[in-house]
Amino acid sequence: MFQFALDKSSAAIYEGLAILKVQDWYASQGLKVHVRYNEANGLEAKRGFDLIDTFGKTFEVKADRIAGTTGNIFLEHIAVEHSQADYFLIFACGLTLILPREAVLELRFGDYSVVQGGDNKSAAGTLVPLEQLINYVI
Repeated sequence: MFQFALDKSSAAIYEGLAILKVQDWYASQGLKVHVRYNEANGLEAKRGFDLIDTFGKTFEVKADRIAGTTGNIFLEHIAVEHSQADYFLIFACGLTLILPREAVLELRFGDYSVVQGGDNKSAAGTLVPLEQLINYVI
């Protein structure tokens, strides 16, 4: 139970930071946007994405806390396949990586190791080397 509460707290912090990172990303392109949480009603609608911006672009926020140790990013299959987000924002190794959904799907189905990971090692996922993932960052 404690781990679940810790994970939920961490997710809220990462999503808060993600709002600033998305705004900074747009600012680097000379654009100013407002980013907000997914305020949809119902669990299924909330699972579709985490954040939405002024342009209607949606973001899924993920964090890999052990990527610095493993050198890999864990792309959880269910999360990737069920997300309806236009972009994935991944926090790992002190970096903020923004990737288009199509790139994440390509990596998920790429020729990489598939392992059990995530909470209690209960989720199947693809391990993508960080140096490979960086090639897809926009």
